[in-house]
Amino acid sequence: MVVTTAPTRANSRVETLDVLRGFAILGILIMNIQSFALVTAAYVNPAAYTDFSGSNALAWFVSHLIADQKFLSIFSMLFGAGIVLMAQKAVDAGQGALQLQLRRMAWLMLFGLLHGYLLWYGDILFTYALAGLLLCWLWRLPAALLFVLGALLVAVPSAMLVLAVPAGQTPTIAAEMLPFWAPSAEDIERELTAYRGDWGQQMPLRFELMSLSLLAFPLQTFWRVGGLMLIGMGLYKIGLLTGAVSPAVCRRLLLVGLLAGVPLVLLGVLRNYQQGWDVHYLAFFGREYNYWGSIAIALAYVAAVVRVCQVGYLPRVRQALAAVGRLALTNYLMQTVICTTLFYGHGLGWFGQLERMPLLLLVVVIWAFQIVFSLLWLRRFAYGPVEWLWRALTYWRFRF
Repeated sequence: MVVTTAPTRANSRVETLDVLRGFAILGILIMNIQSFALVTAAYVNPAAYTDFSGSNALAWFVSHLIADQKFLSIFSMLFGAGIVLMAQKAVDAGQGALQLQLRRMAWLMLFGLLHGYLLWYGDILFTYALAGLLLCWLWRLPAALLFVLGALLVAVPSAMLVLAVPAGQTPTIAAEMLPFWAPSAEDIERELTAYRGDWGQQMPLRFELMSLSLLAFPLQTFWRVGGLMLIGMGLYKIGLLTGAVSPAVCRRLLLVGLLAGVPLVLLGVLRNYQQGWDVHYLAFFGREYNYWGSIAIALAYVAAVVRVCQVGYLPRVRQALAAVGRLALTNYLMQTVICTTLFYGHGLGWFGQLERMPLLLLVVVIWAFQIVFSLLWLRRFAYGPVEWLWRALTYWRFRF
C-alpha cells in the first residue's frame, strides 16, 4: 500500500503550537500598525513624525518594550518548528521531506511577493519562504547544533556593525540611513500624498520600499530570521514549543528571559534618549540593545504561554488564541487588508492622521474582530481560507 503525505488534520493538531501562533500573530500588529498608519521613518525613529511626548511617548515606550521584534521573533521560531513538523510527517509517510518543503516555500514566496508589491511593503512571507528554502535541509541536525548555528546567524549583523567601526565606515552608513531615519519635509509629504491616494498612486512608493526590503535580505534580514528559525527547530525538538518539557524548564526560561531581556531593552531606551536619538549612534550601538533583548523576552513569552497551556489556565483565552493561530496566515493577511482599508486612500484615508495611543486602541479592536472571526470560521471549516489554498497548492490536492 502506498502512503501519501497529507496536511495535518484539525483533530491531530498540537494546542500549544496553535496558541503560540495566535499569540504571535496578534502581537505583531502592535508594531505593524505603525507601518500601516505612519510614515516609514516613524517605525524606527519615534521622533521622526508626530509629537513625541505625553501619551505618544508612553505608547511608543510600551510598544517598544513589549512588542518590538518580540512577537516577530516568536513567529520566526514557530516557522522553523513548522519545517521540522512537516518534514517529520513526510518522512513518516515515506515521502521526500525536502521536495515537500521546496513546494511549500515556493508558493509562500509567491504569496509574499503579491502581498508586498500589491498591498503592503512590510511583508514577511517572502523573507520567511526564502530563508526556509535555504535552511530547511538542516532540519535533521540535533537540537544543540541547531541552537549554536542559530545563535551564530543571529550574531552576524551585530558582527558586521562591530567590524564597520574600525574600518571607518560609520559616517558612510549613518549618511545612508539618514533619509530613512529623519526624512525631509518633502519626503514626508511625498509619502503622505502617495498613501492617501488611490491604489495606483500608492504603487510607485510601495514598489520602491518592497524592493529595498528584498535587498536587505542578504545584509541583515536573513541572518536574524534564519537564525531564529534554526533556534525554533531546536526548541521544537526538545519539546518546548509543544509543551513536552518540565515546569521547571519553563520557569527557568521565563525568569532568565525577563531578567536578561527587560533590563537590556530598558538600557537601550535610556541610552537612545541620552544620545538624542542621533542616527550616528542608533545606526550602530543604539539598536543592539533591543536586537538581543527582544530575543530573551520572546523566549520568556514562549515559556509563559507554554506553562499556561500545561497547567490548563485561561481556557477561553487559550481557545481564542488557538483559533487565531490555526488561521495564522489568513489573519496575517487580513490585518493588511483591514489596515490598508482604514489608512490608505482607496479606503478611509487615515494615513498619517492618528497618533500612537489611538493606534494602540485600534489594535485591540482589530484583535477582537479577528478572534471572533476565527472562532466562527472554525465552527464550519477545518482550515482558514488562505491556509487551505496553501495546503492545496503544496500537496496538489484540492479536497481534504
